[in-house]
Amino acid sequence: MIPFTGLAAGDRQLLQWSQWLYALERDELAFPPFGDELSRHGAAARKRILAVLATEEGFPLKAIAKHLGVSPNTVIRSRLRYEQGGVDALTHCKPRARIADDERYRDELFKLLHEPPSQSGFNRTSWRIADLVEAMNRRGFKTGRAVLREAIDKSGFRWRAARVVLTSTDPHYQEKLDRVQGVLANLKKGQCFFSIDEYGPFSVKAIPGRSLSGPGEQPAVPQWQKSRGRLIVTAALELSKNQVTHFYSSAKNTA
Repeated sequence: MIPFTGLAAGDRQLLQWSQWLYALERDELAFPPFGDELSRHGAAARKRILAVLATEEGFPLKAIAKHLGVSPNTVIRSRLRYEQGGVDALTHCKPRARIADDERYRDELFKLLHEPPSQSGFNRTSWRIADLVEAMNRRGFKTGRAVLREAIDKSGFRWRAARVVLTSTDPHYQEKLDRVQGVLANLKKGQCFFSIDEYGPFSVKAIPGRSLSGPGEQPAVPQWQKSRGRLIVTAALELSKNQVTHFYSSAKNTA
């Protein structure tokens, strides 16, 4: 044991705390209700246990909070938990209820999402996070961006960009589609069904782009160029296996 004489009050308190922790680790102090609980639990539970043990040892409230890196209220709550429920109350704390998991909150949020923003006083056609937060607060649900995003994510909602879908103006589109699907459904082993298209002819010319250039060099492409050749690309999509093959030619030739 290191003597405390000649030390400042703060240093003396820190040394006393360190020696007490060292004695705890070496099992030199007996606290029957706790047994080996300190070594069996995570950091949060260990801090609650140490807070109770330190109050039993007589350490001041502020000193305990400082050494454990918690607030004085946490030390007081840990002591109250121990007095009301024993060691189990310190090691098996019920998780705090999250606002994002509250059914009333989520019901109100999705009711809001299915309403036009104009109904809540916003002059726009689609919702923004900031508008949703403001609208929920108006309805008595104190919330922020993080809570709102969590509730939306947990329900499977996602912010997605619209995808461009191919459409046809052919009045016989559905009839032709049904015929193609019928052929595909009746293909025999060794048979394939290709959809073939051509692109071109196109000229082979230099086009603007990025290139690795030395100091003082400025790449340039002439506006008017002589063609270096002409090509046609022909591609075939095998519809039953969704595989593509292609070739280049100088003239139309699908043979």
